[in-house]
Amino acid sequence: MASDLPPLPKTFVGSAILQLVAGAVALNAGSLALIWGCTNGYIATGIWVGSVVFITSIIGILTAVYRERSWVISYLSLSLLGALLGLTLVAIELSALWTDLQCRDYPITCDTQCIRVHEFNIGSGAVEIFGAFGAVVLCLKNLWELAQGVPYSKLVKHTNI
Repeated sequence: MASDLPPLPKTFVGSAILQLVAGAVALNAGSLALIWGCTNGYIATGIWVGSVVFITSIIGILTAVYRERSWVISYLSLSLLGALLGLTLVAIELSALWTDLQCRDYPITCDTQCIRVHEFNIGSGAVEIFGAFGAVVLCLKNLWELAQGVPYSKLVKHTNI
């Protein structure tokens, strides 16, 4: 594959690695929530979000390797989806954490394992939101710089739209 982009900044790889770590944490915490039967664990939000974020991070790494416009657009699209999923993960896990913290004598009768799992999922969701928005900014900046001075007809012809 021939590269049609200038060398991408190392921050592409950095944002992809950040998403990789957030996806792995969400995937593992979501699996534990499902296995331990935590509040809302049956929804498996951490597993779904972690899987999508993990795939997004792989696309981000491939974007830095292949440096093609199509990879940048794919990474941009999946990062937007990842930000929305991260927000969903935080919202669902906050409600589950609130439910689990309603026990009378915290932490004696509360399920502290599930509370920790919810906290990890909230943290990984927050990291994913910021990592995804960072990736979106990087992708848009890269595409904007690439489009400067290029006539629309050449841009459309070159991207095979």
